[in-house]
Order: sequence, then structure tokens, then C-alpha cells
Amino acid sequence: KAHSTRMHDYVLSVIIDNRERNRNATPRAMRLELARHVSSGPLSAVWPNGWPVAQVEEEKLEYGDFGFSTIHRNSGERRRLGISVERKRANDLVQRSYDGDHLMQLRQMQQSCDMSFLLIEYDTRL
Repeated sequence: KAHSTRMHDYVLSVIIDNRERNRNATPRAMRLELARHVSSGPLSAVWPNGWPVAQVEEEKLEYGDFGFSTIHRNSGERRRLGISVERKRANDLVQRSYDGDHLMQLRQMQQSCDMSFLLIEYDTRL
């Protein structure tokens, strides 16, 4: 039995690497905050009408801090999308770039994904 390819048959899953941390949040806190934004916050205002709301999950990712997959509503079949986001704070990027760790991470993402993004965070209040 062939699966329908209609968009409404799928749910988007935003995956947070369960090792991801930021200054004030654990992966669980980030998952809850992102889920809130998607379901009723600012993201819900720009989410396409008729599209299922994304779900937010945590799991260990091989590369990147955030990944994406689709989940078929009826079969539960998952398909990892070739999109990955690596999040770095500007000061961390500068301090640790000497070792070349970031470049190796980005190369691995580039080789493994159709689209890879580096999100650089900087607090302008500093």
C-alpha cells in the first residue's frame, strides 16, 4: 500500500541534540520553550495555515545541535531531512577555533547534509 505524499499526512519534528546546552537552559528547557513558541507563540503566527504543528523532541544527534525529520501520521515512518543547524556563541567560536574543532564539525555537517547552517549567537548587551 503506497503512502500518500500530501503534506497533511506528515508532522514535522524539530530535534534538539540532548547534549545541547546554553547558558540558562538544558535540552529539556529548550524543548519546552520551542514547543511553546511553535504551538501558541510567535512561530504560530507565521506557521502556514493547514499545516500540522511541529513537535519538538530530544535525541542524540551525530552532527549539529538541531535537526529535522518528518513523521507519517498513519504509519509512524520517520525520515530525517538533510538539514542541520550548529549553534555557537561568538565568544566560544573565537576561543575554540584555534584547535580547528569547529571546522571539522562544519565539514562533517556539510558532507552529511543537503543544507547545513551555522547559527552564531552574540549578546549585544555585553
